[in-house]
Amino acid sequence: MRNRVWLQRYAVDKPGQCAREVLAEQLLWLIQLRWIAAVGLVIAALVGSYVFPVLISPVPIYVCAGVLLLCNILYYLVATKKGAGVGLKDIVLGMVQVEVDLVILTVALHFSGGVVNPFFLFYIFHVIIAAIILPRNLSYSVGLTTILLFGLLAVNELNGGGWLGYYPLKLSAVDGLWRNPVYALGIFVAFACTVVLAQYLMRIIIVRMTAKHRSLEKDLRDRAEQITAINERLKMTRVQMAHREKMVAIGQMAAGIAHEIGNPLASLSSVVQYLCRKLSTHEEKEQLLLIEHQVDRISGILKHMLSLSRPATGEYKWTDINELTDNTLSLVKFDKRMQSITIKNVINSDLPMVWLNPQRFEQVFLNIFINAMDAMDARGNEQEHVLEITREFKDAMVEIRIRDTGVGMSPQVAKRAFESFFTTKEIGKGTGLGLFISYNLVSEIDGTIRLESEPDNGTVVIIRIPIRPQKNLIATGDGRMDFAVSSVTTVKADDKAIENF
Repeated sequence: MRNRVWLQRYAVDKPGQCAREVLAEQLLWLIQLRWIAAVGLVIAALVGSYVFPVLISPVPIYVCAGVLLLCNILYYLVATKKGAGVGLKDIVLGMVQVEVDLVILTVALHFSGGVVNPFFLFYIFHVIIAAIILPRNLSYSVGLTTILLFGLLAVNELNGGGWLGYYPLKLSAVDGLWRNPVYALGIFVAFACTVVLAQYLMRIIIVRMTAKHRSLEKDLRDRAEQITAINERLKMTRVQMAHREKMVAIGQMAAGIAHEIGNPLASLSSVVQYLCRKLSTHEEKEQLLLIEHQVDRISGILKHMLSLSRPATGEYKWTDINELTDNTLSLVKFDKRMQSITIKNVINSDLPMVWLNPQRFEQVFLNIFINAMDAMDARGNEQEHVLEITREFKDAMVEIRIRDTGVGMSPQVAKRAFESFFTTKEIGKGTGLGLFISYNLVSEIDGTIRLESEPDNGTVVIIRIPIRPQKNLIATGDGRMDFAVSSVTTVKADDKAIENF
């Protein structure tokens, strides 16, 4: 428990120290510096023995270099051993490296003049390195160790080497050490090395802090993008909730409408049935049957409005798309706007039967046909108007294309075409619910619906529906139960295709 708390304090201590990867990188960096330090010790021993013979014996220096190399090999093996997460091992390894380096530096200084050796300034680098790679408390411990080791050399110098022995530099001290050119050169070299290494280490600190700052900045941008995405989802959720509230209001109004219109419809149906029994001519009976069909259709639409806010429970059965399209066209062909429109209804006899609610899918076709008539009527009689319906079966889907020669839509309008209550028609001529309801009805059977439209070039509505959806859609009207798939797959309508416009 104590180690865990210590690690948590370490994780938030200094920039660049809060991750296992960063700490491992810094330990390897320190190992690389140590190879250079070991070579530097050997070079210093050679210069002090042959170029400027000031050392009493270079052997202790060579031993220090050998110990440093051996330790560095062990450090490398431990540092490159794979481990997971920030561990106590990595922190201990960094502490051990710095402390052992201080001891080796102290031994090398002791056998090469003690405090008189100008390279005692290298103690500073160990303090800087500890501040870079170790947490605050441990870096303070390194600073205390540095003071104690240098104090040990100073006390030993005061006692004339009584404690640890005395290994002075072979320099002439007449008129002071600073009058000796060799010592002055050594001081200059030590100072120059201190300046260069200090600049290097500070540059390392700046680079690492900059890298950490960029990493934090990137994390901040990522978090900001995540927050933006969450806000967008919340905004869409609020919009969807507003749409649901509107649907609830429509359901409440539909309940009142159904009550007020239900009785007149029942009366009309009774009169039609009575007349059918009384009339004898075939043509008159056909007209009465058409009226009865329309009465039933109005009743069904009212029932469907009541069920907009409830799960679908309609009657599903195997349906012929060709027949369903023909039936819907027969409902709109009496509209006065259809008198100037040429209908090209391309029958495809190779289409398979599909599992759907024909009454509801008839509503989809009706909404699209009405929109097409409005679009062509808005364009006027400047050209021949054509309403073309084609069907084909591909990729296990029945694809219906409904093309008109109307005014078309801009990309901005097409993008919002399936939103509820969105309409470009004049007030009183459209509610903005036709395509929205069609979108939901097609989605209900795992189908897709999308638009291809350009201003003044008409619109193509593309509906793709599977032979049968993956949902549990069970027939209730004719007593048949066809299938019930256990794994439910939700396939949304083609939102991406809509957003491309």
